[in-house]
Amino acid sequence: MLAYLRGTILYKSATFVILEHDGVCYQVFLAPHLLETLQKGQEAAFYTFEYTYEERHDLYGFATPQDLEFFLMLLDVPGIGPRLAQKITGGALVEKIKQAIIAGDLQFFSSIPRVGGKTAEKIIMELRPRLTKEKKSHISDPDVEEALKRLGYSGVEIQKALREMPQDASLSAEERIKAALKALKK
Repeated sequence: MLAYLRGTILYKSATFVILEHDGVCYQVFLAPHLLETLQKGQEAAFYTFEYTYEERHDLYGFATPQDLEFFLMLLDVPGIGPRLAQKITGGALVEKIKQAIIAGDLQFFSSIPRVGGKTAEKIIMELRPRLTKEKKSHISDPDVEEALKRLGYSGVEIQKALREMPQDASLSAEERIKAALKALKK
């Protein structure tokens, strides 16, 4: 499986480029916002996903590994194939799409061709738990973090405490620190 390609763009269409690498040419499907930034004759590099079905082998290209990861996440949603996943990721930045999923924003998806209400609901239902879990893994509370650092806890222990302590905004700094210490003792 091809995971990364670097080469020269020989041809550019509305949906793909032909990339030449060491005498071999690859057709790489790209999102419109990425295609807009490329020119024929330019050197380019893409993180790729190879999709094989029947007698076809399609390559989908992405500018960053994070874009590729999100594309793969979309493929986990029943009924979403690579072409539709690329349409979804092609219309906006991945972070904006993730925010829409976390917020349950069905309207956001209405502007994407071939994404109806049921598909949008499916995307939100399937990916919201994964994305909120991902978001919670990077919780920040400067007062708690500083106090735990001074007490000698590692970064991993601090993140664990932040994830497991109650996220109640009405608690004072002292109460949040106590809750974090309690979470660490579990």
